[in-house]
Amino acid sequence: MKLILGTAQFSQNYGIFNPSITTNFETTKKILNKAEDSGILTLDTSPTYGESQKFIGNSGFRKFRIITKIPSLKNRDFSSKYIDKFISKSLSDLNREDFYGILIHNSKDLFSKKGEFAWNYLKKLKSKGVVKKIGYSIYSPLELDELYDNFKPDIIQAPFNIFDRRINDSGWIDKLSEDKVEFHARSIFLQGLLLMPKNKIPKKFKKWQDNFDKWHNWLKKNNVSALEACLGMVKADKRVDMALFGVKTYSELNEVIETWKKIDINIPKNLSAKDDELIDPSKW
Repeated sequence: MKLILGTAQFSQNYGIFNPSITTNFETTKKILNKAEDSGILTLDTSPTYGESQKFIGNSGFRKFRIITKIPSLKNRDFSSKYIDKFISKSLSDLNREDFYGILIHNSKDLFSKKGEFAWNYLKKLKSKGVVKKIGYSIYSPLELDELYDNFKPDIIQAPFNIFDRRINDSGWIDKLSEDKVEFHARSIFLQGLLLMPKNKIPKKFKKWQDNFDKWHNWLKKNNVSALEACLGMVKADKRVDMALFGVKTYSELNEVIETWKKIDINIPKNLSAKDDELIDPSKW
């Protein structure tokens, strides 16, 4: 199953859909148990995700491949000791000996000397067997235009959803596939915005009413749920190696798994949006 369970929701609020729900440790264990039993064997985490790494480490589950991240280097005194301290703490919290992947959380860090140092250090960790694959998370494919030739990744994590098809329209998803770079689609629900009932969408998104009307009208016309459409888009695209999603409850996870098993659908490209202020949550 080409799904990655994100853990940003573990122990903290994340996204705009059901913002009041926080996933506690007991619920986390139930979610991890269901994920493992269902064939979801990769977790995406970060030391910036509250207690998520400790939750995972204390859960007792050992089959999961772990992808973690180097937090943004902005305004930090940076050295090999700093990275070693971060890696050691993450391995300890997660109760692991190695990682499947380590990503630079903010690819813009790679434009600095600090970022170049961090990248070279990650390459050393890879050669030592501490991590199998390294890469970075991007917000826009424009970042790849400037970074890719100098920082050849094993994994790229980027937004890809009904509204945001920039990684496709730029041609980069094809390039990554040709170069056998793992493409991990994230923000597949646009932080839950694409799953919200039309009458629950926050007023600050009113300026994009036409986009939401088009989206919800298409769902109604085709008798498809928002969840089916969002999952169906990434499942059908063979260039997507893994799709990252997050849940806050056991029932949400179960719904994702059952929907994933049965969904087989093609999504029209004309549902996409072009305004960065809508498709980039950092601009909300």
